[in-house]
Amino acid sequence: MNNIITDTLMTHWRARGKTRQTSGGWISGNAVCCGDTRQRGGLIIDDDIISYSCFNCSFKASWQEGRAISERMRQLMKFLYISDSDISK
Repeated sequence: MNNIITDTLMTHWRARGKTRQTSGGWISGNAVCCGDTRQRGGLIIDDDIISYSCFNCSFKASWQEGRAISERMRQLMKFLYISDSDISK
């Protein structure tokens, strides 16, 4: 799935430092929600849904194509330093 939200999230996620693809399909890296530095945050893309989960503090956010961006997803985007103007697009 390629769309502006997924592309923006993945670009900002990978720009934050080292990431790795797990066998379960997660792209893990340092958690942006709680400052964890043991790569316990992860993004996964499954069909038309993108989800984030922190395996340290349990913060979760997801978005499905065709739906509005939830408040949790907006929080995640701000944690990733995505500008308000880009979020509004």
